[in-house]
Amino acid sequence: MLATYFDNVYPDDPDTLVSVPDFIKHFASSEKQPTKMLDDFASILAETSQLFGKVAADFIVQAGLRFITRLILEIHSKSEPTHKVDRYAIFLRELSGIPEAYTMFIFPKDLPYNLYVQALPLLREVINFMNDITSFYKEECENEMHNLISLLSEACRELKSETLCNVVKRCIQAHERILGVLSPHEEVHSSYEKFVKGYLAFHLGTKRYRLSKLNL
Repeated sequence: MLATYFDNVYPDDPDTLVSVPDFIKHFASSEKQPTKMLDDFASILAETSQLFGKVAADFIVQAGLRFITRLILEIHSKSEPTHKVDRYAIFLRELSGIPEAYTMFIFPKDLPYNLYVQALPLLREVINFMNDITSFYKEECENEMHNLISLLSEACRELKSETLCNVVKRCIQAHERILGVLSPHEEVHSSYEKFVKGYLAFHLGTKRYRLSKLNL
């Protein structure tokens, strides 16, 4: 929730705008953050190792710090006249989606990470792409151009509708491959299936995405 908050208020909130660029410096030095919200975010990251296993905690903290980096990069990217590199658009999305953290939240703590870690690259795609697909309508209504579909469309010089279809195909392919990778382990496989159903239901049912207007 804190990441969503920062995503919404940065850079419009003056305090957040000033404080975010120095977040990692303060975090690495165990210094208090300038704002309460940033300090709470730092505290959550610092406490991660108490709640998750070593590898899982590492992934979550790294994802949180990469998210902060993405906030800064995105502001600078908005000043660029064009986005010509499709991989850069994907790179920004990988930073912003915090997919590694969400992946660690899918599986019970007592499940060995080696049972699902090989699916991590594919899980990142499903987590990010499902959000990109379901939020696209809202972003078009708001004329929001700095999102994956718009940036990829610009980089690939194709219609947004074509880019959207391509992202949907990639998401489905990644999902099917994940099912195959996780199939030898029933509990891991079941955890992922439950997550996907809940993740999709959340996006379809949340007013934020305005999908009820499409009568899906």
